[in-house]
Amino acid sequence: RQTKALINSIVRPHGEPPMSRVAALFQRAFGARPLEIGSDECFAGLVRVIRDGKEILPHHDHLGEDLPTLEFAARLEGQLAVNIYLQLPEAGGELELWPREGIPAETPRLPGSDYGLDRAFLPSSLMPVKPSVGELLMFDSTRIHAVRPSSGTARVSISFFMGVGTD
Repeated sequence: RQTKALINSIVRPHGEPPMSRVAALFQRAFGARPLEIGSDECFAGLVRVIRDGKEILPHHDHLGEDLPTLEFAARLEGQLAVNIYLQLPEAGGELELWPREGIPAETPRLPGSDYGLDRAFLPSSLMPVKPSVGELLMFDSTRIHAVRPSSGTARVSISFFMGVGTD
């Protein structure tokens, strides 16, 4: 309930929900449409709230690896993460991206994690990206990425993935 109230207080002053505006823009610009699995349209718009002192560990998102049995995943040629920033912390919360070179093919995961990669086996990240409120950032989600720990106000974003396929 606290998270829902927080999201509503941030989004309400902006009128139409940001994801609706972005979806309409992508449809006009690229002919993009929501992914359908069977006859069901997939939801776009994951809200992420990263509270004081928390982080998102290094990882990559790849539909073909995460859901290999999904028929569409086999036709996926590229995948972008799209983030819209609604609220940012006073310090930290930067997006980190890693170069493709120098990454071991099987980078070890953190002990006890099936998600986060062990930074000890990664080269230095590229220059961190500090977004601004209202900014939309897109990046290749198959590239290893993370969010640095933040302090103060929660970091709130709305995210979705945009895939490019042969269909």
